[in-house]
Amino acid sequence: TIISKSNITAITNLSFSEIIKIRKKNYNYLKNRINPKNVIKLNLKANEVPIFFLIKFLNEHTRDKIRIFLKSNNIFCPIHWRTRYTTFYNSNELSKKILSIPIDQRYNITDMYFILSILKKYDQSLLKI
Repeated sequence: TIISKSNITAITNLSFSEIIKIRKKNYNYLKNRINPKNVIKLNLKANEVPIFFLIKFLNEHTRDKIRIFLKSNNIFCPIHWRTRYTTFYNSNELSKKILSIPIDQRYNITDMYFILSILKKYDQSLLKI
C-alpha cells in the first residue's frame, strides 16, 4: 500500500493522545445520533479506543445496499470479520449484518455530520429523532 504525502504528514504531526481524542469524539458524535437499535454497543474502557463505528442491520442485503449508497457518496465503509468457518455460526451471522463507519483521525465532526446526512437521505429511521 502506498501512503500519500499528505497522509504521512497527518500521521507524523499528531500525537497518540490527539489521535485518541479525535477517534473518541467522532465515535461519540455518531453514537449520540444514530438510532440505538442499529448501534453495536461497545463497552469501552477509558484506555480503549474505537477503530470504527459499527452499525448493525437486519440482514446482509440491507447492509450491502446502504454500503453501496454510502460509496456513491464517497463514504467508503469496509466490511470486517468475514469468515469462511462454519463452526462460528453466530459470528458469521453477525458479520453479515455489520458495517464499519470510519472514525479515525483523518476525519472530524464535519465529516461525521456528512456521514449522518447521507445515512438520513437513505433512511431517516437510522438516526435518532
